[in-house]
Amino acid sequence: MAERSEDLELLINSLLARIPGGDKFVVTEPALRVLRDYAFPGNIRELRNLLERGMLLADDYRIGVEHLPTECQQPSEHLSSQVSISGIALDDVIPLDQLEKYYLQRISTKFKGDNRALAERLGVSERTLYRKLSRIKS
Repeated sequence: MAERSEDLELLINSLLARIPGGDKFVVTEPALRVLRDYAFPGNIRELRNLLERGMLLADDYRIGVEHLPTECQQPSEHLSSQVSISGIALDDVIPLDQLEKYYLQRISTKFKGDNRALAERLGVSERTLYRKLSRIKS
């Protein structure tokens, strides 16, 4: 859907018309902008689910940004390609060990906590984290 973002408003209105009670709802312009920038990994079904969720949360028949899940408000792929880590754009193809090295260097300096807490947040054992950090420091 990202390649057809100009059709999104029409698609939203069409979906709202098909959802029972949805014809009373509108999507605010800020919410529409957020949805245009969202990558929609689930395509039409996900958009319909987002609209149904917004309808449940909206009190005034206006689906706003505050009624959308936070993952919708994250930068999509075409925006994240401009982001880089140590000069490497996130859409560049680089060896995973190199990417891991840059990431671990960055996160270990910014993380407020000990290695045990960092390992837990990263989903690895403290021993694995220790080995990885010692490899990048040598």
